Amino acid sequence: MIPKLSDFFKNDVGVSQVEYLVLLGLMIGGVIVSVSLATAALSQSFGSWAQFFLYLRV
Repeated sequence: MIPKLSDFFKNDVGVSQVEYLVLLGLMIGGVIVSVSLATAALSQSFGSWAQFFLYLRV
């Protein structure tokens, strides 16, 4: 797999490696931001359900 990947970058005529790395960085950043936002939202949601069940039990 590594030789195929290195051949891809060696024979690349249109878009340079730097542009691929910039796009990869943007995608990784987007994934990190979306996961952190989803984590915060899920934490708040589970906290609300936990409070509901605590009040239900009393």
